[in-house]
Amino acid sequence: MNRLTARHPQWWVAVAVAVAWLVLLAGLLAGGHHHAPRYRASTVDDMGGWMLMAFAMTVPLTLPAVRYVARNSIRSRRQRAMVLYLAAYLGVWAAFGIVALTIVWLAGEPLHKVLVIGLLIVAAGWQLTRTKRRALLACRRTVPLPPEGRRADVACLRFGVRQGWRCVVSCWPLMLLMAVVTNVLWMVALAIVMYAEERTTTGRRLVRPMAAVLAAIGTAAALLA
Repeated sequence: MNRLTARHPQWWVAVAVAVAWLVLLAGLLAGGHHHAPRYRASTVDDMGGWMLMAFAMTVPLTLPAVRYVARNSIRSRRQRAMVLYLAAYLGVWAAFGIVALTIVWLAGEPLHKVLVIGLLIVAAGWQLTRTKRRALLACRRTVPLPPEGRRADVACLRFGVRQGWRCVVSCWPLMLLMAVVTNVLWMVALAIVMYAEERTTTGRRLVRPMAAVLAAIGTAAALLA
């Protein structure tokens, strides 16, 4: 066990991701996936649900970076380094979530179908951009990390923000779409796509075909609307 945790210090983060998915799937079994969130007073009303979704869908993408942070920190501050990195990474997604939920709230329920169709088309186009390809490559990069002290803490935070921003740039249309749809089955499918694109060679080859799939789904949704 000690050898396993030494080789994979990020194990507890992976366990937390599994728990997040179990909570989401429990909502699916309870029938909650059929209902859109209620945007009453402000976007804060649904930030908890957004962060749960963001944690489940995006943290798997950054597990290699969490491991890198741990392995490049001295043992006594390894857990601290991982927590700081994740806090900064998720902070970026929280900021994006405020923007995403505000857009959904302002659009209102009558325009949700239009918003879904538009985001599917935008996501299809985004798949073909150079910015998307650059962000995918950048997600695999690392930065030098001081081993200890305040400089190490700041470096972990900066690395978390940088990785979070790279991830947002790569998949913002899909995550914005999830703010509208709030369907666990869609979350599972898109999480697999996002992970494959960022972490596997085969997935990166499917970026362009995925654009065609998203465009087809968007077109079909528009015809059936």
